[in-house]
Amino acid sequence: MLSVILPLTFAMIAPSQDPAKPTAFKPNPDAVRARDMYADLRLLDSLVPLELTKDQITQLLVPMKAAQKEYEGLLKQADDAAKGLADALTEARNAAIEGKKAPAELSKKIDDLGKSAETRQVTAYQKSVEATLAVTLKVLTAPQKSELLRQSEKAFGGKRVPKAFQNNPEKAPKDQVEALALIEFVKGVLLIDRTIILLEAMAEKK
Repeated sequence: MLSVILPLTFAMIAPSQDPAKPTAFKPNPDAVRARDMYADLRLLDSLVPLELTKDQITQLLVPMKAAQKEYEGLLKQADDAAKGLADALTEARNAAIEGKKAPAELSKKIDDLGKSAETRQVTAYQKSVEATLAVTLKVLTAPQKSELLRQSEKAFGGKRVPKAFQNNPEKAPKDQVEALALIEFVKGVLLIDRTIILLEAMAEKK
């Protein structure tokens, strides 16, 4: 999804390889599941104390699913770009083995695609953050917002305050401090792809 959205530079067509790990390494399914369950528990640590109602979850899922759909569209664009360059890159790779340099026009095309993809990603992500934040501000109650402020202070080691009040954090307006906490909640929790699955599961228990 959009955090969710991972950077969509053209590097997406060729995932980076960890030099310390053989590319043929296949992770154990239980190890993968353990990491997923741990990630879920971290998200639930933030979600459960809010005691969201079924109606609140339903409303929050609207912009979250829209963000997910947007991200899927960006992934498809990246795939289409990669598919269109498959033959040229294969030829360049084989030539490089023989010591020949990749054509300058191919490198430029890849750079241009990367810049365009990054611009789309940044724009889409900001749009998703704003849309999800608007709904979050609307549907959460005052106690729930206070809970998110508490979570933010715990995670940050103190209040997040606007730059203008960093030298005098105690003077920062409460609504601005609260808004920063909610933005972090949107970015760090709601716009994580697995959160949709968790919220849907939580709604079924209501």
